[in-house]
Amino acid sequence: MTIGAARYLTVAGRGDPNGPAFGAAVGALYGIAYTIKMAKKAGGRTLEARVRLETQREGRCVQMLHRGPYRAEHATITAMVAFARGRGLRPRGRHHEIYLSDPRRVAPAKLRTILRQPVR
Repeated sequence: MTIGAARYLTVAGRGDPNGPAFGAAVGALYGIAYTIKMAKKAGGRTLEARVRLETQREGRCVQMLHRGPYRAEHATITAMVAFARGRGLRPRGRHHEIYLSDPRRVAPAKLRTILRQPVR
């Protein structure tokens, strides 16, 4: 599939998805998303420093819905890469994660995350 330009709240980072830094980053994303939603209704605006609103131009991608804990994403990413390679495509850059569930409110087994890997 080809993904057109879209705007996302982003946090860049690496590391253990079960660690405190990751939890704080995802919490900040959900906190800001809620704040923006409410501020928009009230006509105001606010953003935390580490969360950015960016336009992503990903182009051709392979994507898959991952269900379950973040620590188990590697199996989904491996399946995506195998799918891409089976069609003569190669990964291009880092994969992206789009969080559909708030980990502060949803059990790890029920988390839903779109994993998207740009390809060439």
